[in-house]
Amino acid sequence: MAIPPSGYPTTLDDTSASPGVTIEFPQPGSGTDLDAANVEHDLLHSNSSKAIVALQQKVGIVDSDPTTVGDVLTVTVAGSTEWQTPPGDITGVTAGTAMSGGGTGPGAVTVNVDANAAGSVTAIATDYVLIEDVTDNSTKKALISDIVSLVPPSDPIPLILALS
Repeated sequence: MAIPPSGYPTTLDDTSASPGVTIEFPQPGSGTDLDAANVEHDLLHSNSSKAIVALQQKVGIVDSDPTTVGDVLTVTVAGSTEWQTPPGDITGVTAGTAMSGGGTGPGAVTVNVDANAAGSVTAIATDYVLIEDVTDNSTKKALISDIVSLVPPSDPIPLILALS
């Protein structure tokens, strides 16, 4: 009986510990004769070579080594392969003006608005302020003149309290 040919890459080969007619890569014991039934040494080499070539064809040829620990082998649209740094890793977040928090990854990092860190200014009608739009739960900018127009002229107290 002969060892069946490798089915890779369309099927996974069997490496069962018990040599048999359906085992592509039998695992003979230390005392097994190299030409024993279902363990033919030359066929093991042939199947191994075919599986390695099929794997090389699937993965492709790369003429460089990874440059950074953690690089991954990727396939390009053209079908070649190349080493790349995995996308999507954020290594740090810096809080800018009027912000607090930040930090380095991995893990969660929080950034908050810090109104006390902002500079003071005398607002005019064409300045913007940030508001929370409750209709869609998003942050937007609003002109001070638009906010002022919402307050009845007879009752400016709510606006004064809101802006203080």
